[in-house]
Amino acid sequence: MPRTRCAPSSFAAPPPKSAGREQFGAEYAARFLTACRKVSRKPQDAITTATALTVLSIWEAFHRWVDPLTKPAPVDCIVAGGGARNGFLMDRLGDLLGEFNCIVTTIDGSGFPAEAKEAAAFALLAYQTWHHRPGNVPSATGAKRPAILGQISYV
Repeated sequence: MPRTRCAPSSFAAPPPKSAGREQFGAEYAARFLTACRKVSRKPQDAITTATALTVLSIWEAFHRWVDPLTKPAPVDCIVAGGGARNGFLMDRLGDLLGEFNCIVTTIDGSGFPAEAKEAAAFALLAYQTWHHRPGNVPSATGAKRPAILGQISYV
């Protein structure tokens, strides 16, 4: 797979990172659609291009940040959210991440119901707080130190 260069610059930023409207809001969408319309007037082509951009950005991040840490161990890649219901995206992720010995599945396919994801995350954080344990991972969040999250209050 050839290396790709994707805009905005947040694609190349090292983890931890997150993206939101600041990078992919209305302005980005307008520029993206304008660029797509220069090539094709079909709306499905813009959607396919956006999906391919998503897949390639995941592949590039995996190549840069995950693969060097895991060679040659297999890795389970669990996809959650709307992308997990996109067959094209899931097929392409499976194809491209297969080169890294990565098995791509959905959160539902892993045996955990997607509807319970947020509740389970908060239950885990509550458990950690109850037991006076940090609920963050500084290397994943960018925090300066581990921290107990939340507070137990009795009324």
